[in-house]
Amino acid sequence: DQKKPALAAAALQKILESYSRQTSIRIESSRTEKPKYMERIISVPVELNVRSSLKNLVRFIHLVENHQRFMVLEELIIKKVNNTNPEELQSRFLILGFIQQLEPKSPEKI
Repeated sequence: DQKKPALAAAALQKILESYSRQTSIRIESSRTEKPKYMERIISVPVELNVRSSLKNLVRFIHLVENHQRFMVLEELIIKKVNNTNPEELQSRFLILGFIQQLEPKSPEKI
């Protein structure tokens, strides 16, 4: 059930891992951040730290932005890692996946 944030986060990470294999980028770390609740929508943020070439990084971003599910690349930080090989990059992403909330979140009682 993709309506639950934990399951949606796991599904999003699986998609991103698949894309990393397709584009030959190496995920060095990933972590799921706390879901953010908006009106009737939940965003599931996943942070990735990767190493790649510029060409493969562009291919990865293209796959993310054109996926059938709505995903947004909210943050992107790119650093050159090696002066002798300027193509080698270290990048950090914050990617948001979105799911619909089944029922509105009930207001907390004080």
